[in-house]
Amino acid sequence: SHWEELNSQLKSLHQALGKWHDADIALMFLDGFMLEYTQSSFFSKDSYMLYIKGLQKQKLDLLDLFEQNWKIFVELIGSEENP
Repeated sequence: SHWEELNSQLKSLHQALGKWHDADIALMFLDGFMLEYTQSSFFSKDSYMLYIKGLQKQKLDLLDLFEQNWKIFVELIGSEENP
């Protein structure tokens, strides 16, 4: 039904936004970690920089996914108003 499709699309929006938020929080903590521990020889700065770049790319991909799902969601709402 239309409501099941709408609910499914809402779940997709929620998942994309949640994953984007997780990546954003991880970047914030890693930035703080790097500022605090860059002098330690135990940690490899390069490996963390690669991880940060990977998270930044993931955020862009998740934002694209969210925008795609948002467009579908808006279209579904519009089709319900104009059957």
